[in-house]
Amino acid sequence: TPTAEARSEMDQKTEEFKEPFYSATEEVTEIKPKADLYGQFEKELFADKLDFQKSDSELEERWVNSADVHGVRYHDDLSDEKFWSHHGNSKERYMELASKIPEVKEQMDSGRSLEDIVTDERLGPCAAQYFKPDNMVKVYQYGDKYMFDSDGRHRVMAAQELGYEIPINLRGVYTSKN
Repeated sequence: TPTAEARSEMDQKTEEFKEPFYSATEEVTEIKPKADLYGQFEKELFADKLDFQKSDSELEERWVNSADVHGVRYHDDLSDEKFWSHHGNSKERYMELASKIPEVKEQMDSGRSLEDIVTDERLGPCAAQYFKPDNMVKVYQYGDKYMFDSDGRHRVMAAQELGYEIPINLRGVYTSKN
């Protein structure tokens, strides 16, 4: 368990990248095409054609190829420029954050604790945003792919552009009722 000081530091790093939902007042400048797989998933879900099995634990973590996470921008009608700057950050900032994923994973694989990495000035923001259980990208499994649920749209997109695997929180698995 992290010390109170480490938890405080982790929470501070987390606050730097909070990702609230989009407001209804966002200016729409470009309509994004709907992703086929996510559209199929939603159609089957709303037609009650899927069974759902909740994950065994609240925080079932695993590593997935970020390219296998679908639906990140499915309900997003923002232009690329508006998407990346929506939270007052820039695409470059998100790309910089994501670029540290392999190094943080390597550090953790070699035995360094997440609490320690979060306090690292260079790796801390990445560790807090991608690896801290409360901040992990939340997804549902659908076949051999993952459907985006919440939190981390910008982080997923940056990791996808870099071709990285990311840690995710698997909320459950959807399967066809057939």
